[in-house]
This record gives sequence, C-alpha cells and structure tokens, in this order.
Amino acid sequence: MALEKVRKSQLLETLQNIKTLDSKPTDVCKCCGRTGSILDELGLCSAEIGNCSIRFNYKKLLPRAYVDKKSHSFTINTKNRLAFDKTMAFANLDRSLYIWGPTGHGKTHLLSMGFIEAMNKYIPSKYLNVPKLLLIDRFEYETREESELRTVQELMRYKLLFLDDMGAETVTGRTRELLYLILNNAIENGSQRLFITSNKPLSYFVEHVDDRIASRIAGLCGKDNVLKLVDQDRRLA
Repeated sequence: MALEKVRKSQLLETLQNIKTLDSKPTDVCKCCGRTGSILDELGLCSAEIGNCSIRFNYKKLLPRAYVDKKSHSFTINTKNRLAFDKTMAFANLDRSLYIWGPTGHGKTHLLSMGFIEAMNKYIPSKYLNVPKLLLIDRFEYETREESELRTVQELMRYKLLFLDDMGAETVTGRTRELLYLILNNAIENGSQRLFITSNKPLSYFVEHVDDRIASRIAGLCGKDNVLKLVDQDRRLA
C-alpha cells in the first residue's frame, strides 16, 4: 500500500511538472527575446510586448513591391558585383553609400536588400522615397520651419537611412534646404549613415541643385563608396 502511494505521488508530481512547462509562453521574439503569444510572421513581438514588429518588420516598412528584394533575387555579374558587395556589407560599413546610374539597372533593388539586411540585424533604420518625402513635407505642416524641424527630428532617431531616388524631386528652395539639413545632420550626428540611390551623378547636384548637397554626400561616403551602377534595364529585359 505504501509503495502504491509513493508511485501515485511521483506520477502526480510528473504530471504537474509537465503542466507547468506547457503553461509557459513558448514564443520568443527574435529581436528582444521577450516571450509572449503575439508575434508577427517574422517572429517579432507586437506593441503589447516589446514593439519590435513595428520597428523591425521590413514587410511593413518597405513598399509592397520591394519586400521580396532579397540577395538571392539579384542577378550578379562583373558590372554590378562591387555595388552588390557594398550593399550586403552596408550595415557594418563606417561610411555612407551613394549608388547612381540609369533607370531600371537595380538601384532600388539593392537599396531594398540593404534595408532588409539591416532589419534582420535589428538596426534602427528608415526607408524613404525622397520625392515622396519632400512632397509630404511640403503639404503636411503649416510653416516651412515647422516642417523641416519635425522631419529632421524624426530622422534623427535612426542609425541608418535608406534614401531612394534622390534627384528625381522638383528642385525648389525648400527641397534644397531640407536635403541639406538631412545630410548635414548625418555629418553632425557622426554615427548615422545613409544609403542613397539616384539617377544622377554628384555633378548634377553641383550644377542644378546645391553644391553643399554634393559636398556633404561626398564627405559622408568617401570616394570608394560613390558607385556608378551600369547594367541592362532589368524592367525591360
């Protein structure tokens, strides 16, 4: 009888241990390590836990057309190898990166790949289409000073900025000033780096926009990180 009581007690203890283990949250956020049941498709926690899904889910932060622009989807050749390598290493580079070239040669594809790579490393980053940013800035705030201040303050929060299609915007005094402030702030910040794509060489900004903008891009990137992307038009191929 005593032996049966011991076995029953052991069985109850084992069942209790199993129940205790099963009752613990099993979902762990890949970014912050917090546990909980509210995770997104990338395994990142929601605002109810640590808000990583809002900050690091590239599927929510990139335009829909670019969310699948990963490294395996980019065709590498001798003409674009250097730009590809710089893109994949960008999150670890100590300088900014400026890639320019004709339309359709893969610049936005590369920028999107760099952004996804940064998100996967949980580096605070922001993707921006420059013409769209400047258009929003123009109409969202009542005064020029207020718009520039709020835009620059917002962008100061990020370690990496991914600025797509610079030079496609309509050139006005307001766009010149805001671009200057964004670039100058990155220089003064010291730790913020920019990945910029454009159809234009830096000489375009000297001749048609503001030589201060070209000078600051060159200073942020250095000569080794200003690259011309020459390839066939991928959209027409």
